[in-house]
Amino acid sequence: MKTSPPRGVRTAVAVRDLARWIAYVRATWWRSGPDYDDRIDYFASRSLLRGFRVVVSVCAALLGSISAALLLNDQTREFAAFPAAPAAILVTGAVLGLYWAVRWQLGAAPSENAALAFVLSSTISIAAVSWTDAETMAGAAGLSAIVLVAVFTAFMLSPGHFVAHSIVSAAAIALFVPPIVAEYGWVMAVVKAVMLAVVTVWVPACVQIGIAFLSQDAADSDTDPLTGALNRRGFGRASRRRVVDHATGRGPVPIAVMLIDVDEFKVVNDELGHDTGDAVLVRVADVLRTVSDGAVVARIGGDEFAVAVVGGTAPEHRATADRFRRAIEAIPVTGGAVVTASIGVATATVTAHDRTAVDVLLARADGAMYTAKRAIDRGVVISDVGAIRRIGSTSLAGGED
Repeated sequence: MKTSPPRGVRTAVAVRDLARWIAYVRATWWRSGPDYDDRIDYFASRSLLRGFRVVVSVCAALLGSISAALLLNDQTREFAAFPAAPAAILVTGAVLGLYWAVRWQLGAAPSENAALAFVLSSTISIAAVSWTDAETMAGAAGLSAIVLVAVFTAFMLSPGHFVAHSIVSAAAIALFVPPIVAEYGWVMAVVKAVMLAVVTVWVPACVQIGIAFLSQDAADSDTDPLTGALNRRGFGRASRRRVVDHATGRGPVPIAVMLIDVDEFKVVNDELGHDTGDAVLVRVADVLRTVSDGAVVARIGGDEFAVAVVGGTAPEHRATADRFRRAIEAIPVTGGAVVTASIGVATATVTAHDRTAVDVLLARADGAMYTAKRAIDRGVVISDVGAIRRIGSTSLAGGED
């Protein structure tokens, strides 16, 4: 007869599993939380930035208009020492909302520090405006407007910034607990505080943690499981992001895409075994990451790798490709075998948000690589694509050398 473990053992296992789950959530959330600049680049690359800025401006204007409307309401809390305090708070709230509504529309998108200032100033303004209401419960209900700012924080700012904002939100809620206790008792105070905490802290926290899990899944789907390098899809995304990061305004950006093919890899697999072949691929990926010094590295096929380098000149790219070849030839292989590589390089200048440029360069690098593979010495071939001026339009000036 099968017996179940003692209750103490089951409890210990449950506690251990819970601790592991919490540690996993914390690690994934803290590591994969939003990066503000990446979010802005994402919107810009998909022509969504203008719409996003309009949405934020509308929310800021809404908060400001609420403060302005409350100026017409004479049901405000009395401040014996500062009778004009309620009016001053409401005017400040209205001006602040108007300022941020305009700021999100004019000029470049606000920086991360400016976005953090927007979040904290708006949250403090909501709390102060809510505090001016003579009716304590109505004022506490006004704190629910913090959810607009909290969702922005969860989606756009880092986990550290989100925690800081949550602390400010919790402090605003705590501010209303004593007057609610005095008027309605502890039970109502606890109920209201919990409800507000759920809306302004817990739900946005779930949003940010959920996004972190989705981002981690997306990152995993962009990664080659054997080598840890990016896969083809990840290569395209990371390369486009690197171009955007390197661009100043909408000016052209020089970029080189290299396609590296491991010569006679099938022989290595067939004669030395798949384990040896896999070890060679892992070492090749390590070599490319080390030699390229921060370039985008991907495994895009069985024995084919791609590297994207933003900036630099054709002679520099040839020198980098030659270093790749020498480093790959130096990889130790079981049985004394030597692996070599044929490399095709395609160079061009591209616009910041051209989503087809990397694919165009990858195709030209592929052709250059096969030219190198057919050559006697299997060296490096460079193809100058010229200027990729717009989507689907390329200047094919230059050629292979």
